[in-house]
This record gives sequence, structure tokens and C-alpha cells, in this order.
Amino acid sequence: MANNIAAYYTDELMEWNRLITFFEQEMNEMTSKLSQVIQLNTIPDIADKVEWEQAKIKAVFEKFIRLQKQIAEQVKAFRTDGTLKTNEAIGNETERWQHNFRNRMQEMEKEYVDVKYNCYNFLSDVLNKQSKK
Repeated sequence: MANNIAAYYTDELMEWNRLITFFEQEMNEMTSKLSQVIQLNTIPDIADKVEWEQAKIKAVFEKFIRLQKQIAEQVKAFRTDGTLKTNEAIGNETERWQHNFRNRMQEMEKEYVDVKYNCYNFLSDVLNKQSKK
């Protein structure tokens, strides 16, 4: 474990960044699967339903992109002239920001998980309907 608060916080931010990148890959895969469903085109009005699922994924994706940009700024805030700040240089404001990021990341993960599993359920329902035709 890092002895320096700035190092610990930076590690935490970078882990969130890696997690967001992983989520983005999953979202791209889900979007691709949804696009494939439209190509089947055997279920009436499926395009509107697919677009609704894609819109939910896109909304979460955009929130993650904004969060990644803010994470990059926070990482910069822990450095002065290229070196990590000392524990004494980490003020209450910086700690509040880090706590805020932690809460936002937790909220975003929950939102993403809901969107992800709703999409899985949708895809499963569509494939079941497709197989019964």
C-alpha cells in the first residue's frame, strides 16, 4: 500500500480509469449485439426497442467519458512539477474531491450494471422470440 496519500489516491483514480475502459469495451460489444438484432429484422417494431437500449448504453458511456476527463484532471492535481505532492500538501478540498469521485464512481458502476443486465435481458427475450418463429 502506498505511504503517500497522493500515490494512494492516484492509484485509486487509475484503477477507476482501467475499470471504465473495461466497461466501455463491454458497452461496445452490447451495442454490436443490439445492431445484430436489428439485422435479424423478424420481430415487428424491434428497431425502436433496440434504439432505446442503445440510447441507455450511450448515455452511460457519455457519463463515463466525462468522468474519465475529470479523473485525468484530479490525477494532475496530485502532482507539482511532475512529482507527487506530500501528505501535508493534500488539503481538505482535495480529499473532498477524491471522496466525491469515489461516490460518483460507485453510482456510475451501479447505473452501468443496471443498464448492462437490462440489455442482457432484452437480448435474451429477443433471441427467445426469434427461436420460436
